[in-house]
Amino acid sequence: MDALKLIRRSPVVFMLAVLAAVAMLFISEGSYWQSANTLEQLAAERDARAQVLDLRKNILDVETGQRGYLLTGRAEFLAPYDKALKPIGHLLDDLDAHYRGSPNAIAVVEELNEQVKARLALIAETIRLKQQGKSELADETLLTAFGKEQFDEIHQLGNRLLELGASSVSASRE
Repeated sequence: MDALKLIRRSPVVFMLAVLAAVAMLFISEGSYWQSANTLEQLAAERDARAQVLDLRKNILDVETGQRGYLLTGRAEFLAPYDKALKPIGHLLDDLDAHYRGSPNAIAVVEELNEQVKARLALIAETIRLKQQGKSELADETLLTAFGKEQFDEIHQLGNRLLELGASSVSASRE
């Protein structure tokens, strides 16, 4: 009760209490917006991680369709190949947009983009050769070490993007 009497009698104390309340409001709002921003960054990193994993899955599906077609010569094996091929360009574009502000990550995305395009071109070439009746040449192209090296490089680049995303998430959490 004495505190209420003191506040009523002294306008300075009242003004200090109002200033303290306003300061707490600004601190609370600042913390809220910082937390909201961090959550948005975490969601964006989660989406980028999902895109990297989707990209790798689609590349595996493309290769599976290619091998099935080369082994059997049956066109129905090209349906999964075509289906998996379509989203790859969009996934690469999305990764490029997400990592555009990070010099380290964008270099990895650009290299990943080049490797994926080279790999897809090689796969398309083997399918074209098989369709032209040049099965032996298609098989030789399929069995080159270059194709495995491309796949391994794509896998490693994807892992590097996942690691960069994980370190970004850790930094945001801290």
